[in-house]
Amino acid sequence: MAKYPPSISLQGVSVGLPDSPETEFKVANLELEFDLIQTLLQQQPVLADMVINDMVLDVRSVDLLKATESTDSEQDKTPAKSGEQLIQRLDNLLLRQLDRFTVANSSIHYTSISGEARQLEIENLQWRNEQRRHLAQGVVSIADVNLNALEVRADFVDNGSLTSVSGDFYVSVEQMSLTPWLSQEQIEQTGIETGSVSSRAWLKLEDSKAKEAYLEVLPSELSWSKANAQHVLIVESAVLHLLPSESGWQLNVHQVNARTDDIAWPELDVAVDWNRDNQWQVNVSQLDVDALKPLTTLSNNATLNDWLTKLNPGGRIEDIRVSQLDGEGSLKYSAKLQQVSMSQWLCCLAFRRSLVRFAVIPSELMLAYQ
Repeated sequence: MAKYPPSISLQGVSVGLPDSPETEFKVANLELEFDLIQTLLQQQPVLADMVINDMVLDVRSVDLLKATESTDSEQDKTPAKSGEQLIQRLDNLLLRQLDRFTVANSSIHYTSISGEARQLEIENLQWRNEQRRHLAQGVVSIADVNLNALEVRADFVDNGSLTSVSGDFYVSVEQMSLTPWLSQEQIEQTGIETGSVSSRAWLKLEDSKAKEAYLEVLPSELSWSKANAQHVLIVESAVLHLLPSESGWQLNVHQVNARTDDIAWPELDVAVDWNRDNQWQVNVSQLDVDALKPLTTLSNNATLNDWLTKLNPGGRIEDIRVSQLDGEGSLKYSAKLQQVSMSQWLCCLAFRRSLVRFAVIPSELMLAYQ
């Protein structure tokens, strides 16, 4: 005969927070499984597993962001105080009191940083605690913002609270539609008809501060129509690497495999450096003019589109360097133009208080501006 561990199933569980009566915590079905041996040894109930089904947690009345920034000098009855108490209870429950649990078919109602009400839907989330180390994985979505079926994983240690953690976090999304994120005005101006993005992201935190992030773009596409012409941008792959620091951040983009209409992009690498003094520089390996021209139709700038139509430029731009290191007005750039072609050549160029250098060699044009 099969042997099952002792368990209890509770129905209609509801818990309130005295200092925040608007906060609501309800569970339609709570399944508790006990560790029989440890229960006997410790002479008290010891949970082996817990499954929370159809949970509703409503914390919209609590300013969680303010609670994480509160100090001991704040009065006990401030709105942040109830949020701080809620975080403390979640800390004790999620990090200390349970070894492992599962949440299924549940939702959390909260207020976003922008002040809008949001709803996090939890299809399935498994959580396991190993002293200060915590592991989680599952599938969640955010209602009303078209973030569906996000695969999430986490492996982190806590520094005493959920508000201070260090570790690795992962999220993956497939075929996220872009059009719901656009206003009707933007759709009309750009002519965008359909769009979808698939990606995977990794984030490393230290004391809840971002230390490194990766974004891998999976097959994604965008289609639009302008002037009775159909266009499509397809990105097969790309990798973005972000390195924040105390002084600024650095972004590197590489392994870009993309095409516009039927024109394949050349191998592309991008490096961006920015610091808090608003000094920045951008380096781009190479761009194909013919591959870029369809993208300009997304702009509602009739002058630009007419200019491009008349000149019909072609060729390749290489070793693009743009920087502003000495404050506003110190813009510098340089580029190498390969196999340049235009249906018309401008007869003159005029610049004020600037210096432009040209160097022409067979099938190549060097351009520098400072």
